[in-house]
Amino acid sequence: MARINGSAEVMRHFPKPLSPEENAQWIESIEERFETDGFGFWAVVRRDTGELIGAAGLARIRYGAHFTPAVEVGWRLAREAWGQGLDEIIAVTVPVNVPSQKVMERLGMKRDWSANFLHPKVPEGHPLRQHWLWRIQRPA
Repeated sequence: MARINGSAEVMRHFPKPLSPEENAQWIESIEERFETDGFGFWAVVRRDTGELIGAAGLARIRYGAHFTPAVEVGWRLAREAWGQGLDEIIAVTVPVNVPSQKVMERLGMKRDWSANFLHPKVPEGHPLRQHWLWRIQRPA
């Protein structure tokens, strides 16, 4: 992570690249956020090689602004990992979980009406076995 945080190209939209000491402090602050908030940034690794390529997750905004209190989604990726995002992200929910469906809609996800399914890990006959599939795809 020190290499990524120390990269002028990766950090060009931040005040400056981080020194090794500042990187260590940044990682320590992430660990503290998990202790205090229960969430934070996670290491992102390539599945095929196990190589660390960055960090991504959620963080509470720790400064005052007109939109705080708030939780931010964020990521920092090594240059070689840029432009390799997912072609599609899916979400599943039960039909009665309208609050989650509203979140999916706000994210721009669309329900795939042809893809209703019975969740294989929910027992047969259970009222929550029926699930709906939602999708968002990378623009062409």
